[in-house]
Amino acid sequence: MGSPVDFEGPVLSGPDSRPFGTSFLPDVGLGVDLSEHAYEEDEYLVSGTANLYAYDAKLERQVHTAGVPYTTRILVRRQADPGAFGGVVQVDPLHPSADNPNVWTQLWHHIVGNSQAWVGVTVVPANAALMATLYPDRYGALSLTDEGFGWDIVGQVVTALRTDPRFFGAPGERLYLSGRSYTGTFCRVFVMDGFHDDTRLADGRPAVDGYVIGISSGG
Repeated sequence: MGSPVDFEGPVLSGPDSRPFGTSFLPDVGLGVDLSEHAYEEDEYLVSGTANLYAYDAKLERQVHTAGVPYTTRILVRRQADPGAFGGVVQVDPLHPSADNPNVWTQLWHHIVGNSQAWVGVTVVPANAALMATLYPDRYGALSLTDEGFGWDIVGQVVTALRTDPRFFGAPGERLYLSGRSYTGTFCRVFVMDGFHDDTRLADGRPAVDGYVIGISSGG
């Protein structure tokens, strides 16, 4: 799954610089005001190396290009009080449509009502390029040149979420990866092409405990 990742952040936010796809736009009253639910939003830049994959003549996955550097970002929505974290993390590979957070949009009532955390991961190069173009001061470091990096990136991120206490005040005890349409297909490939089996904790357990896959192409 490539090398361990480095996280830079939280990236400072304010009235003049908010995360792309932020939960709430107070000037127009759109979105979910996390403060009303005792939640906060943080953004981190994520850097590491990832592999590109191909299929051999037997349609088995193999490494095509190894160890390509990347930088992307994650959005983290969590309890303002780390001691309130319930242990469950919902991970959302963000959609090609402007990094649309399908899982958050459908589950945010469930997430905040059960003291869960949500993490969105930018995996689509066109979205990373758009952010870097529109907001170079915040996203100029993003470097994501191939959609094929996404499975390694998500695998590395979810492993960190299960082991590093910096994001929620404690490591995630359970983690679920979900998506619909493009991101549903992303999750299906993650499971069926062996990335789930590759993404394990130090004790051998899978880093991802379960999946909800909606409107996926393929078998």
